[in-house]
Amino acid sequence: MPKQQPKDKLTTIDNDFNFRIAMFKKVFGTDEGKLVLDYLGRVWSLPIPSFNPNSDYWVMGKYRAYQEICKLVNTPLKKGKNND
Repeated sequence: MPKQQPKDKLTTIDNDFNFRIAMFKKVFGTDEGKLVLDYLGRVWSLPIPSFNPNSDYWVMGKYRAYQEICKLVNTPLKKGKNND
């Protein structure tokens, strides 16, 4: 059985930015992932505001998620242990 690291030392998508970038690139950097990202960009684009705060904030939240994915996919990986 492999030795387990202490919980605070585990590399996860939450605590290691370079690992997070690598994981998003593995998913959305493929041809299929780019198709999904293109689809999300079209479906989650910002329409004209409806002036309904609930609806507008919901749409802005989806668009923000799309922007975050694009940012991670387009961020270059730092050279190091997680550079696949």
